[in-house]
Amino acid sequence: MKFFLFTLSLLFFASSQLNARPDHLIESAKRIGYFSGTFDPPHRGHENAVQKAIEQLNLDFVYVIPNFHPEHKPLALEFAEREEMTLAAFQDIPKVIVANEAMSREMDQIGVTKQLQLLAKTFRDKMIYQIMGLDSLDRLIDYDVNYPKNVAIAVGRRSPQDKIDIKRFRGINIIEIEDKNPPTISSTSIRESIEKGQYPGSKIINPAVLQIIKDKGYYRCENVLKQSSAK
Repeated sequence: MKFFLFTLSLLFFASSQLNARPDHLIESAKRIGYFSGTFDPPHRGHENAVQKAIEQLNLDFVYVIPNFHPEHKPLALEFAEREEMTLAAFQDIPKVIVANEAMSREMDQIGVTKQLQLLAKTFRDKMIYQIMGLDSLDRLIDYDVNYPKNVAIAVGRRSPQDKIDIKRFRGINIIEIEDKNPPTISSTSIRESIEKGQYPGSKIINPAVLQIIKDKGYYRCENVLKQSSAK
């Protein structure tokens, strides 16, 4: 029943969001990407990974899904706050749909892996790509992941030195997203910089996202504001 409701929400959400944009509806799409994360905050590395995946995998569109309740990060901002920043981060990238609360909640309850397995079995004529960073791929080694043939994991490196050992993951179709100079960025380092009163530049974080952080005072950014007003 949950999966049935989730599928309906996918169809409705895609239709309502894409009518105003030149993207394909899920019914006609053949290659769909899923990119989930805490996005606390979203940064240029996230944007770059999705953009590269769209280009290299010829994706019809990508669902960007902020984790509704990231248990592994209990101090993360609330979903609505991270959703607002994620919308700002991806607003200028075509073929991206940022999941709303209902979709993110469903994905959180069922789990990304199981949800993609069910979607792949339901839509056998579509190729589904789970986009992730190398750090997320490394965590998969601890789980017994078994995807149908029409699901692949598209992995991006977080730094030029990263190496992807595909042989470790037998039975999983893994594709490396090619990027000679991936941006070496993490949400943790951004939060720490802001807490220290240092602005991350536009190559690190979308200015629209930084403006939200400043306006809302996230990550103790009053230190940044004080430093800025003193200049």
